Amino acid sequence: MRRKLVLAIVILSITFSLLNVNGARISSSQLKIQRIQNSVASYNLGDGDFYFVHITDTHVMFDGGKSNNNLKSVLNKIRRFHPEPAFVVLTGDIAEWGAYEDIQECRDFAEDFYKSLSKYLYLKDKQLYLDKEHEVPVYTCPGNHDHIGWQFVEGSFPIPTWTHLKNYYKYVRKSNGDFGANYYVEYGNTLLVFIDSGRDKVDLDDVSFNNFPPCLPSDGLSDKVIDFLENVLKTHEGFENKIICMHHPVIYKGKTYISKNRERFLSLCNKYNVDLVLSGHIHSSYTEQYNGCMFVTTSDIKRDKSAFRVIKVEGDKLVVQDEGIQPSVEVSIVQPSPGLYIYNRKILPLTGDEIIALGSIRIYVEISMYLDKIDKVEFYVNDVLRETICDLDSNSCNWEFNQFGWGLLWRIKIVVYDELITGAGYIVDEDTITVLKW
Repeated sequence: MRRKLVLAIVILSITFSLLNVNGARISSSQLKIQRIQNSVASYNLGDGDFYFVHITDTHVMFDGGKSNNNLKSVLNKIRRFHPEPAFVVLTGDIAEWGAYEDIQECRDFAEDFYKSLSKYLYLKDKQLYLDKEHEVPVYTCPGNHDHIGWQFVEGSFPIPTWTHLKNYYKYVRKSNGDFGANYYVEYGNTLLVFIDSGRDKVDLDDVSFNNFPPCLPSDGLSDKVIDFLENVLKTHEGFENKIICMHHPVIYKGKTYISKNRERFLSLCNKYNVDLVLSGHIHSSYTEQYNGCMFVTTSDIKRDKSAFRVIKVEGDKLVVQDEGIQPSVEVSIVQPSPGLYIYNRKILPLTGDEIIALGSIRIYVEISMYLDKIDKVEFYVNDVLRETICDLDSNSCNWEFNQFGWGLLWRIKIVVYDELITGAGYIVDEDTITVLKW
């Protein structure tokens, strides 16, 4: 023990003489803590604030297919968000086709599309939920694919027909009586109106199973739907935030996918100060502001397992995030803090960012997590990997740096990975300190 103490005094004397040669000190720029913040947004919510997630065009088919696997992946990501969303909005084309007719096997075939939802979502009283506790509802509206089905005729291709949303009402959401698939939700001071934007505007005699054109305009909005929308907006004028959810976009790159009552719809948005219109259908991401209202389409889950969008509600302010952005993971090296250490014991605090260590020193890390676990944490010294901790299920970890330092500066970097985001190793945050070590 006496030998260690003598050695420490000698080394410390040398260290402080180096620090004060010609009256100079090692500047904070030489021993600077470098913190690289993640670019994704963190879900820090104030009192009364909340967020929800928009998804669309799931096109569910058979279990194990690409669209079903993508839906499973997206929902699993959302389930791991913390705090959990208030609800999820799904704007149509829930199944690849709404129904098949005439042949019993084909009717079962189509119903199986909708039934497969039960493997990814939870149904209670004709209301879908994200979680098995039935606390995070999934609100839906139908799309054109939910409207259309196929009638099989022996010896020919199937003939398209309208489904009247019978499978949608049976497996997704019950009909709202005379208002059909149209309804509204009040959440605090936010109003969400869900409307049926209609079926494809197409002459069924001109199309067939093998040449059905994609992304057609709808035949809506019907007078019944637009009257319903006007009545809801009129009776909810006092709500701070008003959001309309529908399948077909009203505005998209100078085009519209609404064939009827479009101008009346835009007039209602302006008159009643609608803040946001969410839609899908075009399998592409797009945002445009028109007369103070934001029109947003989100990409399809059928092809893209990162196709989701988060909308934060902060009082009377709506924040629409880019697609695929998730809450951040932030890592911080909390110890050692600036000071003089002898064998991991801090004996003298120092101003600035200087960390001076004699003997081994333990690096303590804290992680601000939105997930229930982190896939991997790596510890680097001068860009050489020294330690890896996998499947971290708490928000802290540590590692002992016990290499003899030779009085040199050592750069210690901590890197956090989350494989859930992209399906491959993905750096979500890192933090770095520099230590003068003996």
